[in-house]
This record gives sequence, structure tokens and C-alpha cells, in this order.
Amino acid sequence: MLGFLNAIVSVVGAMVFVVAVSLGMLRNTLVMLCIALREWRNTGKELSPYTPPVTVLIAAHNEEKSIEACIRSVLASHYPEFHILIADDGSTDTTVSKIQTTFAGNSQVYVLSLAHEGKLKALLQGVSYIQTEFVIALDSDTTVDPETIGELMKKLAPANVAAVAGNIAVRNRTEKIATYQALGYMASNADRRALDLFGCVSVVPGAIGAWRKDDYVHALGDANIAGDVELTFRALRGGKQVRFAERARAHTDVPSDTASVISQRKRWSAEKWQFVKRHGKNLMRESTSFKDLIAGLHVVSVQALLPLVMWWADIFIVFRIAQAVLTRSVAGTALLGTVKLYIAFLLMEFLRDALAVHLEKPGDKSLLKVFPVQSVWNRQLHGLATVLGLLSLPKGVESQWNHAERQSPTSSE
Repeated sequence: MLGFLNAIVSVVGAMVFVVAVSLGMLRNTLVMLCIALREWRNTGKELSPYTPPVTVLIAAHNEEKSIEACIRSVLASHYPEFHILIADDGSTDTTVSKIQTTFAGNSQVYVLSLAHEGKLKALLQGVSYIQTEFVIALDSDTTVDPETIGELMKKLAPANVAAVAGNIAVRNRTEKIATYQALGYMASNADRRALDLFGCVSVVPGAIGAWRKDDYVHALGDANIAGDVELTFRALRGGKQVRFAERARAHTDVPSDTASVISQRKRWSAEKWQFVKRHGKNLMRESTSFKDLIAGLHVVSVQALLPLVMWWADIFIVFRIAQAVLTRSVAGTALLGTVKLYIAFLLMEFLRDALAVHLEKPGDKSLLKVFPVQSVWNRQLHGLATVLGLLSLPKGVESQWNHAERQSPTSSE
């Protein structure tokens, strides 16, 4: 019986392993190729400043520790004309009073006190008060660089651009788990750079993004959406582009323990599965343009389905080694072939991450030291969170507030 099970795992496991690492290498090859084409296309080109009045919309709920630093970082922006509107979603701490006391008399800062109905409802109500044509959506636990608003607006200048994704950097990188995520965030930016080649970035993060107000209102709809993924897809469905501004940096804290990371990624995965449920079946038929088709396929294939098989690459290599040791066939053809393919897969992933770090300018190349552990850690957690997100799908996706445990940020460094 054990021999039969071993044979089944060997054959089926090998097939899944080959599929997983082959898809992973293909994905990374395409990402690096698209990035190379994008960099070549943009060589020697510098976008002109575009400085219409903008409103920075910050939805907040119980953010007394971080809201002051967030607002101060925006006020320090090198941008000529902007206002800040904080849509407070029924905070029960001192968030509102802290804003009113700290920024009393500042004509750029406004607070809108709302009943507690969730983040998306707060954003929807907040944007209804905005008079400017452009909106910068910013999370209340995020700080920005002085040039961030200006860099976002450069990319938003063309009339056919609905939204621009900013560049999120991890602030609390002194902690090991946070360092792993910092490298992961840069890898995500590699995907955004690749998709930016076609003007179809698939996710504008809630932490930092610029929008044309009309497109933002249309995308929010009645706030019955599956998070940032569907919000972005609705903008693309309108026939416009969604771009990426790598110089528009925002800084945030990430969870510093594995359990919190799993919880956060489970929520993100649930949003993606909700998107698959709503749009996956009819994606090809309902697509209105090449851009929303590419973005939709990226969400379905790379963000939802691929993690379901990628985790097996690490499990199977351990199985093969254990099998070889137990059967005393360490130099066996099956083991050597598996190891060679696994090394090729890791090398391709390392090259993608190295390119992502290099393009951050300045990129912290010391992050690449954690790659061997981070790579395995990320695949296993991503796979687990994807399964948990899929299992939670019947419950639906709610507009939740998820706060990483953090100290009060004092700067955007």
C-alpha cells in the first residue's frame, strides 16, 4: 500500500511540480521582458509637470497613532495646490479630536465625521464632498514623500488615464517578517511595471493611488465591490488606462508576525476569488478592450490560480530528497532532474527580484540576502492564504479595517 501511494505521489507530484515551476519561469520571463521593453520605451523621456488642484482623500478608523504623521507628510508635499479631506468612519478613539486640535486653523485640512459603515462607504461619502477634478486616495497609516503627489499627477495628465498606482515601501523593515514582505512588495512592483507597458495595471492599492474623480465615483459605484482589485477593473472597463508611477512613493507598516500576514493575505485572496466568481467565467466575452482583458487575466491566472500550485514546488523537492535518501538513490535521475529544474526556477525568480530591487532607485540590495528563505516563506504563506481565501468565499468580502500593529510613524523614511 505504501509503495502504491509513493508511486502515485511520485508521478502526480512530478507532473504538478513541472507545471508549477514551468508556469513560474514563464511568468517571470514575461515580466522581465515587459519591464525591459518599458524601460527601453521610456529611455530619455521625462514627463512634464501637471499641477491642477487635487484633494487627498484619507479614510480613517481608530488611527490616533498614525493619522498625524500621515497628514503632516501630505502637508510637506512639493505640490502647489491641494486640500486634505479625512473621512472618519466612526472612530471611537481620539482620531477626530487629534486632527481638530493639531491642525486647528489649517485651511487645507478638513474632517468629515461619519457613522461606522466600513472603509468603502467612507470613501464613497467622502468623494461626494470633493470639488476638484482629481483625487489622491491615501490610507491613514501611510506617509508620503514630498514629490509623491506631483509624480502621480504627471502620469494622470493624459485624458485617457483613469487612475495611477503609487509605489508602496515597507517602513518597519527592522523586523525579519517585515523584511520578507519588503522584498515581496518590490516584486509586486515588478508586475506593475510590466503591466504599465500596456496601460493596464491590475490593482491600484488603497494605500496610495491617484484618480480622476468621475472615474473614481464610477468605480466605487454603491461600494459593493471586492476591494481594490474590482475597483481598478471597473476603471479599465470604462475604456481608460491605469498606470504605475514608481517615483510616487508611500511608506507603510506591515504585519510583523506570520499569523497576521496570513490573515491579511487571506483577505486579499478572498477579494481576488470574489473577482474570479463575478468576472472569471465571462471575462473573454465581456471584455471591452485589450487592456481590461489583460488585467483580468492577470488577476485570475497569476494572483488567484497560480499560488494554488506554486507552493508544491518546495514541498515536492523535499519529498524527492527524502525519497532518494530512504531508497539510497541520492544520485538517481529523478532527483537530479527535479533539483536542476528547481534551481532554474529559483534562479529565474531571483533575477526578477534583483531587477525589481535595482529599479527602485535607490534600491536596497541587502534585501536580496533574505531571498532564499523569503522565497519559500512567501510561496507557502501565499498558497495557504489563497486556499483560506477561497474557503471564505461563501461568506462574501466585506469592507474591513485591518491595522498592522505599529508605532507612531514620525517620517517617511
